[in-house]
Amino acid sequence: MSDLTIRRGDDPTLDLVLATASGAANLEGVDLWFTVKENTFDSDADAVIQKTTISGIHVVDEAGGIVEIYISRTDTDHLRARYLDVPLVWDVQLKDATEIVQTVAAGTLTIEADVTHST
Repeated sequence: MSDLTIRRGDDPTLDLVLATASGAANLEGVDLWFTVKENTFDSDADAVIQKTTISGIHVVDEAGGIVEIYISRTDTDHLRARYLDVPLVWDVQLKDATEIVQTVAAGTLTIEADVTHST
């Protein structure tokens, strides 16, 4: 479990090491989803932020399970106060070529309020 913090309106990159029960996740030819929600029971359609290997997730090291997740300021600058400065839940799910789905990372994400809005 990993606790992450970003600031609303910024463009952070999250560096994550993804792992299965047997070690580093093999990321060759997989699909990945990074999803942030207010509550684990919310639908994916109601996610606060969602990124995929098509949009926002860059595989850095396939064998080592290392990814970069790009969060744009446009993902957070519209968020209302109820999502700010409270821990949201996140996970990364992997689907391999054989359609096996695994959660390979999870934790909380806190989006801190920003002071300057003149960007």
